[in-house]
Amino acid sequence: MATPDSVALHPGYQRSVATATFTVILLLLLSPSLQAAELAGRVLNVPSGEQIELLGEQARFFVQLQGIELIEAKPRLRKAAQDRLKGLIAGRFVQVSIDGERRNGQLLGFVNWGGQEVNLTLVADGLALVRPEQLDDARLRLYQAAEAQAKQQRLGVWFEPAKPARSLLPH
Repeated sequence: MATPDSVALHPGYQRSVATATFTVILLLLLSPSLQAAELAGRVLNVPSGEQIELLGEQARFFVQLQGIELIEAKPRLRKAAQDRLKGLIAGRFVQVSIDGERRNGQLLGFVNWGGQEVNLTLVADGLALVRPEQLDDARLRLYQAAEAQAKQQRLGVWFEPAKPARSLLPH
């Protein structure tokens, strides 16, 4: 029985993915006047709290959310970020501002849906930390302000449960 991960792809599908990826890369390289290439599509899958699988017009793309980082040591928060991301955009049509590409062909970008930048929403909810080196100055200010507010409100990663009071009485 075939599982979704083991389904054989049509040979033309792999060519179309390669062609579409090449087209996006070409746009990024040859269009210095563009701030970022835009990609639109429906979110097929949310494999993690910082990655989506997008069905574009002619191909599927994996997009890593740029400018954020999840805490490796806190699996509960990683799951919460994934659940939040699914709740926001799973199955929905989104816009992605492509900001680069990894060596493995995965695109780096900022996901927009319903007038909000989803990457920023995860930071504002305290589910992701800011990666300053991946942001321009304007975005960095927005992301740092959202992170500071989440920290002040003790949301997500910034929440520290009250420690039980130690009894002064002998046991």
